[in-house]
Amino acid sequence: MAEQTLIPKDSDSNGSKGLSVDIDHDRLRYFFYMMNGEPARRIESFCGAIAVSKADVEVLIDSLIDKLKLSQIRDFTIKIGVGFDKIVVEKSFDDFKAYQWNEPYSTKEVVIKINCMIEDYETGNPLNNSMFIRIEKNIHSGNVLQIITSSDSSKIDDIDSLMCPVFCRTEYLHDELSKSLMGAVSDWHAGLKQPPILSKSHEFIKKNKRRVARTIHYLYPLVATFICIAALFITSKYLSSHSSYLAIVAAIVVSANYLIMFFTAYGARRARGMFEHMAKISSQDVIFDITRGDDKESSERINENEKSFSYAKATFAWSVIQNLVASLIASALLIWLP
Repeated sequence: MAEQTLIPKDSDSNGSKGLSVDIDHDRLRYFFYMMNGEPARRIESFCGAIAVSKADVEVLIDSLIDKLKLSQIRDFTIKIGVGFDKIVVEKSFDDFKAYQWNEPYSTKEVVIKINCMIEDYETGNPLNNSMFIRIEKNIHSGNVLQIITSSDSSKIDDIDSLMCPVFCRTEYLHDELSKSLMGAVSDWHAGLKQPPILSKSHEFIKKNKRRVARTIHYLYPLVATFICIAALFITSKYLSSHSSYLAIVAAIVVSANYLIMFFTAYGARRARGMFEHMAKISSQDVIFDITRGDDKESSERINENEKSFSYAKATFAWSVIQNLVASLIASALLIWLP
């Protein structure tokens, strides 16, 4: 451990002098926990796509209140924050239930904070016990950057937990109550509906978009190669005795090379366009149904997915039909020409 340097302290208004010590953040935190004890904390996270409505939030809080009352805790406060793009509206539980939530904005996160004062048996002083629940959608790399740049290095170990849509943390609650509250959140999460954003066909396309695009990419040059081979067979069958046979074969080979190059590039363009539309088919880990803006956002997302899927499906079908017809014509000429 590096030596700590004593630095002379400037004289204060009374003319007295002293010494100060320069201690880094981690060392200062160690001294604080050594003197006051490290906070008792439990963290759990729940992954998986969910649809959360206002009624679902009320059900969750009612179940948590029941758990608190079973533990003889009557004095507690509950705050619910509904976050939008730029603002957060925070209300008590009663106000949250009574409020109509007619905002035109879409909900980005819901934060539930529960605080209760419980007497510490060792010191006899009341101790603030709390539970924090965050339900957030579209968690992105900015969340990770915020954690990494935080002065609290211990948060880096919690990246996996923080990236889940539902994140819970209890502080100072005794073990039995903490487990009971976490169990209530787990049961609530397990009973939520799945977001109706992607159908099975949409999910298949989204999962296999690279394979589908690669198929279209190489289908065109593959059929072009087959047509060129068929042309060589027909030429050798009917023009093998011709005086310019070798020149004709050479012309077919050169033309085939350019033809395959052209259809390789053409297939790549068709595949790229189809892949871009398939990439737009997206699901969301959390679908909120709290404000009027949430209904609009979900409908728009479903419509955009349907448009992207229709374009990809039409492109794939038309490409397959084109190449199938070309292959059948080449096969017919190869087989049925006298």
